[in-house]
Amino acid sequence: MSSARRSRPRAVRGILRGDRSTLGSIAERARSLATLQRRLQAALPARLRGHWQLAGVDEEAVVLVAEGPVWASQLRYHQRALLEAAARATGHRPTRCRISVEPPRLARKREPRELTASARDNLREAAAATDNPQLRSALLRLASRSRHEDS
Repeated sequence: MSSARRSRPRAVRGILRGDRSTLGSIAERARSLATLQRRLQAALPARLRGHWQLAGVDEEAVVLVAEGPVWASQLRYHQRALLEAAARATGHRPTRCRISVEPPRLARKREPRELTASARDNLREAAAATDNPQLRSALLRLASRSRHEDS
């Protein structure tokens, strides 16, 4: 292995701030969008805070994603203020404001897993075979979660 390849580990912060890395440019873009979002938020009523996200901005458009149709409608009422705030922040005035709706993603509720009668019996046998009282207690607690009737 050459000495050029055997370098010391680099801090992630240094990699993300490095202007030559793809990851660094993505991180910089995310930081600039977050800064611009804060500036746009300042131009909007406080009740809209947290119900939209800046997706992008260029010379043509400011692109926002609202978490529901009601919030998208409210944002549309404030298009002029958003375009003016974007112009102040970026130095150019986008010609339009595109607002799309994407509801917040909810974690799917998992169905509780069922403990089979066989698994319950195995846990009870393991509890009976151990000398460790804490382990025995834990195994019996697990076994008691079975919905199957005792055999």
